[in-house]
Amino acid sequence: MYLAEFSALAAALCWSCGGLFSTTPARTLGAVRFNRLRLIIVSLTLIVMSLFGGGWQTLNAEAFWVLSLSSIIGILIGDTLMFATLKRLGPRRTGIIFGLLSALCQAISLIIARPIMATGVDALSASALRVGISALALIAILFFNRPKDRHLSTPLTGKLLIQTGVSGIIGMALGVTFLLFALTEGEVGLVSTLSATSPIFILPILWIATRERPASGAWVGAFLAVFGIACIFLKMPLV
Repeated sequence: MYLAEFSALAAALCWSCGGLFSTTPARTLGAVRFNRLRLIIVSLTLIVMSLFGGGWQTLNAEAFWVLSLSSIIGILIGDTLMFATLKRLGPRRTGIIFGLLSALCQAISLIIARPIMATGVDALSASALRVGISALALIAILFFNRPKDRHLSTPLTGKLLIQTGVSGIIGMALGVTFLLFALTEGEVGLVSTLSATSPIFILPILWIATRERPASGAWVGAFLAVFGIACIFLKMPLV
């Protein structure tokens, strides 16, 4: 049924939509502050959902430490780099930059998490653990590195809070859960390749949202990427 492949593509689609909602709050609040608030919202949501689902029993001590390391590399470092870029360049250019700055962190985190997920760990509970660990790490960073003048911080409005929450629920709660589910069923190389296609999805999303057609070069690049993904998905030889 290609559940792993479709789950990886669903993760990429969620990250593209989440990135679109992230632009304004990331620029206004700053990358670290935005990511911290986003992670807190998502971790609380996932923890409540996983408690009702009863998947915590699948997490042993080894899974805890491995998924924690995967979280620090893939979410704490990778996402903060991505949103710092988003703040400077916007969503249209971030998809090129995302591949350079965050793909390495994402790939490493996937390689680390794959053996644990293959043992049957509940994807929702694993997602809650990964997001929660990164949220705690960012809170600790805030505690030890408090701003000297809190009045310089941009006030958190209801609109910014909603935008941050929507970005987190779509881009992280759904995206990371789809990704971890894909890892339980598929090969890490295929999953990481398909989940890295968010720049392809973001082109039509941006076109619809901004009513500005992306440049022709972006479409050519997306076409080549889709072709390569199709070769992998259908197991076609490239030569």
